Amino acid sequence: MIILAAAAFACLNPVATDGDTLRCGERKVRLSAINARELHGNSCTGSAPCPTASATESRAALQALLDHGPVRCTSHGQDRYGRTVARCRVGTTDIGCAMVTAGLAAEWRKFGRAC
Repeated sequence: MIILAAAAFACLNPVATDGDTLRCGERKVRLSAINARELHGNSCTGSAPCPTASATESRAALQALLDHGPVRCTSHGQDRYGRTVARCRVGTTDIGCAMVTAGLAAEWRKFGRAC
C-alpha cells in the first residue's frame, strides 16, 4: 500500500477554468469532492451528481471566491487527467464547501465530503 502525504501549497493569481477546477500557474487543480457542470459538454451523466447552476454561473462564482485570495490548497494526489486534487481555502472559507452550499456545485460523496 502506498500512502501519500498531503502537500500544502499557495496559489497566486488563481483562475477558474470551470466551477470545480482552477489553474494555479501551470498547475491544474480539481477541487476535491465536488462536481460542477462542464462548460463544454454535460457533466450530469453516469454517477456524477448534477448541480442546478449553469456552468457559466459556477465558473463566475468560483472566480469571485478566488479573487478574495490568497488561496491556500492541500493536495491529496492527482486525478486520472493529471490534475492535482485538493481542498482549497480563501481565508477560513473552504471553497468547495462554499460552492456546494450556494448550489453552484454538487457534493460528490464518492470522493468524500465537501463540507
